[in-house]
Amino acid sequence: MSVTTIKLIKKDRESKQQYMTSTYQFLFIAAHESLAEDIVSGDLDYIFLRPLNSYFYYALRKLDFPSLINLIIYLPFTVFLITQFHIGLIQWIIVGLFYLIGILFIFSLNQIVVEVAFFKDNLTALNGVPEYLIDSANRPQGIYPSKIRLILIYLIPVLSLSNGLIYLVTTDSYVNLGIKMLVSLILMTFIFFIVSYLLWQKGIKNYISAN
Repeated sequence: MSVTTIKLIKKDRESKQQYMTSTYQFLFIAAHESLAEDIVSGDLDYIFLRPLNSYFYYALRKLDFPSLINLIIYLPFTVFLITQFHIGLIQWIIVGLFYLIGILFIFSLNQIVVEVAFFKDNLTALNGVPEYLIDSANRPQGIYPSKIRLILIYLIPVLSLSNGLIYLVTTDSYVNLGIKMLVSLILMTFIFFIVSYLLWQKGIKNYISAN
């Protein structure tokens, strides 16, 4: 593998992770940052009065427009980097799946952490844990010990966010591994999403209104 290709892979890994993170921030970060305060102050009442699913409404009720700037910057840059690997249509579709599932994974992981506020006060320090985990997606999986690597690929598949895509766009010999990472990402995202939804339902039963 040439030095140029290695540099492209590094830049591609970083740009894809940044794009998924920026998309998450644009759609969900505002709600996640305010949830603990809204719970403590009892300001969720009007959310529950609306004839909508409170889980989805709260998550999407605020958009972080400054993050939209990052999206605008990273989208063409990310697409350009991927085109340098000359991948086919099927691989482009898989890349799109990685993006969509990756964004949902980041959301679900953060949602679980912020929902702890329903049950325990003064644990906002935990909110930074998903960010640290997601940052590990910027690094090649080979730097981690084998057991940690397995956890970060199959149980908390943050390494699949970007490394999985790398395997899809380098050589054909790595495509199968990339698909395995995609499968693990889909499975664990589904599990985390269900857990976050159930925690929300349990949490709102513990919620104490300010009125």
